[in-house]
Amino acid sequence: MRWREGYTLLEMLTVLAILGIISGAFFLALMPQIRAQRLHEVGVTLAGELKRARTQAQKSGADVLVSWNAGSFNTHVGGTTGADRVVNLPEGTRIITPTPAPGALGYEAPHGTAFNGTEPGGFVLTLEGPDGRRLDVVAQGITGLPKVRNR
Repeated sequence: MRWREGYTLLEMLTVLAILGIISGAFFLALMPQIRAQRLHEVGVTLAGELKRARTQAQKSGADVLVSWNAGSFNTHVGGTTGADRVVNLPEGTRIITPTPAPGALGYEAPHGTAFNGTEPGGFVLTLEGPDGRRLDVVAQGITGLPKVRNR
């Protein structure tokens, strides 16, 4: 009887099954980090939009109001009724900070000062991901420079 070098089909299938189990466990272990990173990316995008709104208030000389609904974030220049810029949030991500009254949050011209209601000062927008993780986008102080802060 001649011996052939190599692996049998059973040995190859066993190795593939073991690799499948290991890769599945690895993927499940990484899912929370992937979801946290996605939420952080949304927070960075939102902070970028707030920076853009602040710059627009400084350049245009008109107040820029900030609003949102279930699936998007909007900025309005000069208190116009239609959104000048709309950013859609990824599915399952929402802003859970209580919805402000119209014109309650934004940046005041000409210096880009953040306001919350009628008082100058910062504001906080809290994002919630599909898995319940939360993240704050904070427009700090009267400068209103936004930063992303993990909870």
